[in-house]
Amino acid sequence: MGSKILSYLQELKMNYVAVILSALLVYQTQGFAQTDEELKADLRNEVRTFGQDADGDFGSSLTLVLLGEKAYPVLVEALSDPDPRVKANAASMLGLMGGEGNVPTYVLEALQKAQEDEDPQVRTSASQTLSQIRQNK
Repeated sequence: MGSKILSYLQELKMNYVAVILSALLVYQTQGFAQTDEELKADLRNEVRTFGQDADGDFGSSLTLVLLGEKAYPVLVEALSDPDPRVKANAASMLGLMGGEGNVPTYVLEALQKAQEDEDPQVRTSASQTLSQIRQNK
């Protein structure tokens, strides 16, 4: 039974990746490509609503894929937002970016600082993201 569940989850993950890559291809081939600045502006908006979208945060995931490492400064800046929900969302979104051992030092430092935030959700999100990054090294 456990292997069937694992297989199903792996298939879902692969389907999700395929959807993101397909959307990226459509963006590029159909002339919907945005400039980096437009994508960063989108990301600033998406970090405020992350986890609340009916589309399962597909837009946020796509923006992260399109921006790649250029998303780091936007998300690190959001870790200093006065709204704890925005800070927690930014930490969670940093976790979505993967982190195969090449996460910039300033990002790690910002997440470590967020672990000391007064809001428990911010601390939890930052801790979970740092744990993910360490596991991916």
